[in-house]
Amino acid sequence: MKADWQRAREPILTRKSPAPRVLFILSHSPGQVMVGGKGSSAEAMLHYVGAQNAVQGFDGFKPLTPEAVIAAQPDVVLFTDQGLSIVGGIDGVLKLPGVAQTPAGQKRRVASLEAMFMLGFGDEYMSAAAGAISLTSRFTTGLLNRPVWFLWLVLLLCFWVAAWAGAVPVTADDWRVLWRHEEPLTSGAYVLWNLRLPRILFAALVGAVLGLSGALTQGLFRNPLADPGLLGVTSGAACAAALTIVVLAGSGIDIPIAWRFWVLPLTAFAGAVGVCLLLDTVARWLTADSIAGLLLTGIALNALAAAIIGLCTYLATDEQLRSLTFWTLGSLAGGSWPLVGTLSVLLLAAIWYVRRLVSAMNALALGEAAAAHVGINVRHLRRRVIILVALLSGFAVAWCGVIGFIGLVAPHIVRLVVGPDQRRMAPLAMLVGAIILLVADTTARTVAIPAEIPVGIFTALL
Repeated sequence: MKADWQRAREPILTRKSPAPRVLFILSHSPGQVMVGGKGSSAEAMLHYVGAQNAVQGFDGFKPLTPEAVIAAQPDVVLFTDQGLSIVGGIDGVLKLPGVAQTPAGQKRRVASLEAMFMLGFGDEYMSAAAGAISLTSRFTTGLLNRPVWFLWLVLLLCFWVAAWAGAVPVTADDWRVLWRHEEPLTSGAYVLWNLRLPRILFAALVGAVLGLSGALTQGLFRNPLADPGLLGVTSGAACAAALTIVVLAGSGIDIPIAWRFWVLPLTAFAGAVGVCLLLDTVARWLTADSIAGLLLTGIALNALAAAIIGLCTYLATDEQLRSLTFWTLGSLAGGSWPLVGTLSVLLLAAIWYVRRLVSAMNALALGEAAAAHVGINVRHLRRRVIILVALLSGFAVAWCGVIGFIGLVAPHIVRLVVGPDQRRMAPLAMLVGAIILLVADTTARTVAIPAEIPVGIFTALL
């Protein structure tokens, strides 16, 4: 049966191919099937996704004889998810009157969609729910569209403003010193190379990571109001940071000087990843493959982490409380070239991996049952997305503290413009996230010179 589901995903249409002839079967009875004709919701759906209704000559839903099914010669047979389960999957469909003698039956091109039909991915794409399109466009398809070029220009403008803005004035001579590698560095050149440029790049990379994580999380939960915090990334990192600041620091353990800089980020990263993995394990144990169960488990673990953070806050000294408060408000002051390099490699690897997930994520948008009917292993997909989001967001939160709302706002803005198609939403969410966080960080470090306001305050104002 698993092989059948995999064959159901066989690509039968690219954008340059002729429109496939699709036979939508609403129900069946002995000797006939009920199909949608002209003016029916099935006709409207097929027209929307660029397919051709295999049956003509009648209005609404009408029964069709086996001879009429054979005469229609459909390229694809489309069922509702409930109907496909009732007939016994693809093998059951092939046993329906006349189906086995059609091109769809001979090539086992059968797919399903939820009874509520489909979520549109745009008029230029066939829907995965219709089973007549292969979601094989590359992850970077959106990079050739105008919105992306506009966002790149905005991002470069933000880079330019952020590089010039700050407590130390920067002149063209400072840039020339850097370009020619002159020694010794001027004060402006030193600030640019060692402080400002790595922080700017780090802010853009963290924003891109949070935007991508938010897009994946919203796709996983099929909810435009979801963000990585629902998976426990933020609460897990904050809980581990609170325990480190209050319990470990108050225990009197002598930590070597060389390790003191790394202890808090490493424990926060371990907390973020650990809570995400615990969330996935508990959710699968309690609710099998249910995404709703994953959401409820995430809420419960977030509440538990909040209780631990509250206890640590109660037990903390004034100095520990200030450290914990500042960490939870977020800051990009720790940005450095090694962190920029590490996060760049992590983000590039994530982009390569996400290219392999976007088709499955688009199918999941139609519902868990519909995704399973077209060959998606929902459990494995869920685990891969959770691990990827945990690694990306966990690294960002570990070094920057809690920076909220980027993972919610960036993909939500993109969704309003280009729709829910992950092939376009994911890369655009990265760019929007980078722009938002870069603007917020530039404002945070310049609005109250010589002091610096935590960047989390500005992102929360969004």
